[in-house]
Amino acid sequence: MTSITLRDINEPGDRRLLTAELKGDGTLEIHGLDRGDAVEKYFGYREYEWYWTLSAEEVTKLQGVLGTDRELMTALAERFSGDQAADLKAFLDANQIQCAVWSRNGD
Repeated sequence: MTSITLRDINEPGDRRLLTAELKGDGTLEIHGLDRGDAVEKYFGYREYEWYWTLSAEEVTKLQGVLGTDRELMTALAERFSGDQAADLKAFLDANQIQCAVWSRNGD
C-alpha cells in the first residue's frame, strides 16, 4: 500500500481530509485540507491546505518510533486514522521527526 486516507469527513458545510502517500524515492507526503464553516470559525477563512514532506531518512526514523514490524502505511492507518489523525503532527514533533512544511489559507 503506497497511499492511505487517514481522515475524510464530509459533512454539510465542512470537509476535512488527511492523506499520506509513500513516494517512489522513499519520501512520505502527508496532505491535509480543511474547508468550510468550522475552518472559518477557527481561522477566519474558509480553507486551509497543507503538506508535510518527510525525507527518506525521516521515514526510516518514523518507522522506528512507531515501534512495529508492520508496513509503514498500515502502521500509520492503525495509529492515526479517524479522530486520531489530529495527533499525527504532535507525534512527529514529540519524536523529532523533521518534515518540510507547505501551507496556504483562503479560498
